[in-house]
Amino acid sequence: MRLEAGGVPRVVAPGGLDNAAFTPSCPMPDLLKGRKVCHYDVRFCVRMGPQEMRAFARIVGEKLRKVKAPTYVLVPRRGWSEFDREGVEFFDPQADQVFVDELKKVLGDAVPVEEMDVHISDAAFARGLWKSWMR
Repeated sequence: MRLEAGGVPRVVAPGGLDNAAFTPSCPMPDLLKGRKVCHYDVRFCVRMGPQEMRAFARIVGEKLRKVKAPTYVLVPRRGWSEFDREGVEFFDPQADQVFVDELKKVLGDAVPVEEMDVHISDAAFARGLWKSWMR
């Protein structure tokens, strides 16, 4: 609903879509067993694979196509979370690219998608978001 709400201009980034978080009270479904897992405090994250990334892109793309306000997507190529960066266990640029390719296909010319060769936590990405917002 958030991606569709109102007529507010937006810049969208895929922060955190590389993983799903679970807790003892919200256990991981069996279909994700055997995936890369990263533990912290009582929570743990599971890396999403190409199938999930393609499905997420379709959902996000369909929602963004409904937006009546100016919309822009900015994607960092070097990871979307602290666990998804070069040298860390969730870094999987191929799976992330599945999302980007599918999103571009779903959006067509309706919403511009730009990729930046940075990590989502890099200051350069924040500057890119700001520049996109100011367009």
